[in-house]
Amino acid sequence: MKKCYTVAGLFFGDESKGSCVDWLVRNTDSDLIVKYSGGCQAAHNVVDENGRFTFSQIGANLARPIPTYLWRNFIVDPLAMLNEAEALQEFLGGEDPLKNVYVHPYCPIVMPEHIEQSRKDVLNHGTCGRGIGACRHKSRTEEHITALDIIDGDYSLPERVREWTSRVYIQRQPPEFKTAIFEGSQGILLDESVGFHPHTTWSTVRFDAAHACYRHLGIGQHLNIGCIRTYMTRHGNGPLPTEAKLGLKDVGNPTNKYQGEMRYGYFDEVLFKYALANAGDKVDYIALSHCDETQKYVCKEYFGDGKVI
Repeated sequence: MKKCYTVAGLFFGDESKGSCVDWLVRNTDSDLIVKYSGGCQAAHNVVDENGRFTFSQIGANLARPIPTYLWRNFIVDPLAMLNEAEALQEFLGGEDPLKNVYVHPYCPIVMPEHIEQSRKDVLNHGTCGRGIGACRHKSRTEEHITALDIIDGDYSLPERVREWTSRVYIQRQPPEFKTAIFEGSQGILLDESVGFHPHTTWSTVRFDAAHACYRHLGIGQHLNIGCIRTYMTRHGNGPLPTEAKLGLKDVGNPTNKYQGEMRYGYFDEVLFKYALANAGDKVDYIALSHCDETQKYVCKEYFGDGKVI
């Protein structure tokens, strides 16, 4: 029976999902990574004895070469993937990482106009400037370009995009496998259905977002791992109820034009319970990271207007 471990963030993203995936590759018999939600805006940091690498569209894994499969919900930026692959090959040495990347034909493709639009709308939603929202909106409301279209369609595309199609596998199924790791994106508190609007992502990032892919791949058994830090973070607009000056710095999440500075807060038990209740499936395990940065206080309830709320 095929099985999988599904990894998702329980907060606002940046909960060490990449490190969790890399740990699973090192400590289980996993032979495939599936990216089932989100897209090219991901920044999953993995650190080993050689340094730090930030993964986006390739499975977060510095341990050993196993295939990455991009499910049909994943938004792809071919040019950014080429850059990521070249950087990863320089970091690790060896063969072209794209020889191990399998892309579902229906994956939506980020086009230059999507990126341009997102960078004009910095304050309306909480953009990271990568064109994700514009691409997802178009994919749901009108004709859009998929990975299959790049191969079969008569589009005027940069030569580097044509190069991308020759270096990845665009097909409905990944290679044969026994145990997969489903690598999630963002966090449940940013989910388009249960997050806090308007500061949400344009994807369903709960555990149940993977269920259709389970059926497609014939997976019969799964375990869900929810990732959290010992404190709260948020990179971008939106509420962070326990926000405080904690004196922390995350080198993997630098200040940028679209999201501003990384924000920090004390651990929020209220939001933790909310995430567990709205995770879309049972959370079997918690992966707790940044234990060396554990903070003094924990928020257990909210208080306002003279009463607990």
